Amino acid sequence: MSAAAVLTGDAEALAVAAELAADFRKGAAERDARRLLPHAEVERLSQSGLLAVTVPARYGGADVSHQTLAEIFRLLASADASHAQIPQSHFVYINVLRRQGTAQQQEFFFGEVLAGKRFGNAQSEAGTAHVQDIRTRLARRPDASYVLDGVKHYSTGALFAHWIPVLARGDAALAPVLSDDWTGRIVSTLTPGILRDLARHFGGHGPDLLPCGAEQEIEAIGRLCEQGINGAAQRAGAHSGDRAARDLALATLLRALDLLERRLVSGRHLLGGELTLADVQVWVTLVHLDTVHRHHLDAAAVHRVTEHPRLWAYARRLTAHPAFGSRLALDAIARRHHAHCRGEEAAGAAVQIVDWAAHTRAHTRQGAPEPA
Repeated sequence: MSAAAVLTGDAEALAVAAELAADFRKGAAERDARRLLPHAEVERLSQSGLLAVTVPARYGGADVSHQTLAEIFRLLASADASHAQIPQSHFVYINVLRRQGTAQQQEFFFGEVLAGKRFGNAQSEAGTAHVQDIRTRLARRPDASYVLDGVKHYSTGALFAHWIPVLARGDAALAPVLSDDWTGRIVSTLTPGILRDLARHFGGHGPDLLPCGAEQEIEAIGRLCEQGINGAAQRAGAHSGDRAARDLALATLLRALDLLERRLVSGRHLLGGELTLADVQVWVTLVHLDTVHRHHLDAAAVHRVTEHPRLWAYARRLTAHPAFGSRLALDAIARRHHAHCRGEEAAGAAVQIVDWAAHTRAHTRQGAPEPA
């Protein structure tokens, strides 16, 4: 497969869509009458760059508007309805990645899409009691591999796809999930996504965690947590990689912590005087950094991480709040880490940054809820 074109904006995307629609229109009736699958036409869609137009700009995509995307679909559908139907799930999953994907997932899969790869779909099942009765199962085997077992029904675009997202049920959730009880679909699996959706759709009974006008700044801090701290700390502790890559990752991690340290010079919270979603995301990230990533960093790296006194004092202060410390399940974090981590433990494991357990014991003595 040759390299796909990378479109630069809305105007170019619409021009390409109009050109392709004119070509697709010529053979549409014959393909429909003879039930010919449009493999060549779908491949032209990929190579044209149209299937990557919603990839975010920071990953190299055109990031076109919703109005432009709708017009692209209208142009394609007016020529051959199949060409608007086949890629619908492809764009759905690009949006899922955009909203919920980790930094590593976004970097990899957006790169795949820009290279011309397509997503399919395998969600719906026939013969079940209702839409949330999903019988496909994903089971973990003793050797840490997985077995996917089930039958899907409507699988739009799967025949033309390079990647097929599958909806399945696995073991009990080992991490926070926000799910739709009616459809059975997991809406969010990452803490920032869960908190954002709860604050946006179910707020009103506590502090305004997502104040109007602060959305972009909160999202920027969320990206800093995911890419600058979690992602960088994981790479810095990957002892299978080369030393230069680990040093670069550590430098990225320290720069992110420096940025947060400077933000706390003039206020008790990251966005000023009030608690917001940014504080929750950073607190969760710092807990993870100290209770998980620290175990794979060398002692010198951990000491450099500790050289942010305002940031760690801020973490302790938030942990002392019942809404934070009383819900900190350290045993569950440790069990999940030991069950899934394949990395080597390093000397940093002996250098604890925050005594998180002291805060959880204090809340338990005060009659706070048991950790969840």
